Amino acid sequence: MLKICLWVWLAAISSLALGMDTGAIGRIYPEPQKILAEYAAMPVGPENVEIIFHPETPSPAAEAGRKLYRRSLQEMAAENPGHPSGRLEVHVGLCSDPAIAEKFGDRAPELPEQGYAIRVIEHSPAGAVVAIGGSDARGIFYGLASLRQLLEARDGQVWQNLVEVDDFPVWPSRFVSDYFSNASLDGFQFL
Repeated sequence: MLKICLWVWLAAISSLALGMDTGAIGRIYPEPQKILAEYAAMPVGPENVEIIFHPETPSPAAEAGRKLYRRSLQEMAAENPGHPSGRLEVHVGLCSDPAIAEKFGDRAPELPEQGYAIRVIEHSPAGAVVAIGGSDARGIFYGLASLRQLLEARDGQVWQNLVEVDDFPVWPSRFVSDYFSNASLDGFQFL
């Protein structure tokens, strides 16, 4: 019985390593606790995405999340230049910050430590406004990391998939894989 459990576990890990579809939406891994809505994707590039922190000076964790997102976007856009058509404005901060709470309105979540929420505030052909609220600095980082996972290159263009999710860890401590071992980002001390 132990051998069967071990083989099932190894098969699951192998499927993750091979990039198989690993979650609802098929894009955010690990799968978010709550998937509230999925919107159409919009074409983006480094020149039409603005990340706005509330307050203006981000924590090291939030800055690390921004750098991770920006670097991925720039790398993808270099290989898929396309023609971004709308403006994506991303407001980022603690859920308790008045500016973020105002963006969330009556859709503000109750989140445990390390939790985050992503909400699409506006979406039109001209662009989109998204808010990412974290319960703490780690939550902000994980929210930006999830937004980064929602970037997709197809048809010579980079697309930002827009979703609304609430997510938080199942266990009090998250596992950080060696995915970040080659990352040259400041601010990873918080992990």
